[in-house]
Amino acid sequence: MTTEVTERGAFHVVRITPARVETEREVEQIAFTLNALVSEIEKPRLVVDLSGVEFLTSRVLGHLVALRSRAEAKEGSLAIAGVSFALMEVLRLTRLLPIFPLFPTADEAVRRAT
Repeated sequence: MTTEVTERGAFHVVRITPARVETEREVEQIAFTLNALVSEIEKPRLVVDLSGVEFLTSRVLGHLVALRSRAEAKEGSLAIAGVSFALMEVLRLTRLLPIFPLFPTADEAVRRAT
């Protein structure tokens, strides 16, 4: 399991690489990485790149919702990029689609996210 963080201008792009994020250890690693970024950055502007991910547990979605709120409380943002059709369907069914700005790629998110 890898979470790779790169800075792109004012944004931090977090690329999550396992195809299936389902173990407790994987969920906690992602949460730890994202929480650290939100805590350490004055105005966190995050892009979570899910282009290599086919499956996420509901716990990961819960962490993303909470992190979005924390980022916004610090006048930052959290966008999601590279969502597969299957994950898009999960976001739709859980009514989370309107909550996150979604972009086809991390590059597009960095160009267009506010």
